[in-house]
Amino acid sequence: MNSMNGNGNGNGHTNGFTPPTILAGFVCLFSFPMIYLATRPVAWLFHAQWIHWLLVPLFILFPASVAYIILYRSPWHREWPGSKRIPSLILASALIFCVALFIAGLVFAIACLLTDFSRMSVRGE
Repeated sequence: MNSMNGNGNGNGHTNGFTPPTILAGFVCLFSFPMIYLATRPVAWLFHAQWIHWLLVPLFILFPASVAYIILYRSPWHREWPGSKRIPSLILASALIFCVALFIAGLVFAIACLLTDFSRMSVRGE
């Protein structure tokens, strides 16, 4: 029993549109710098080191919940009953969050390495 909509089949594969898992991954990945830029003035305003620990749950919950909402609103596995679909969406959004966090960390590490290498070449080391 496959639920069909006008754009494609019920598994989330749509004609000419980005798959919902890829879209959720990109939104999750790009939410990290947006959260940082939005919370930076708050951390600067309070001048307290502990404020960063209060913002950690925001960095975890917001991207994962945005990925879940995107997957929930998409036609991804609509043919499944709610008791099977919702845990699947939670697991998929957690996996998307972990992959996005890994990619963000990898990009940050590469940026730090490139910055260090450029400083070394300027100093002549």
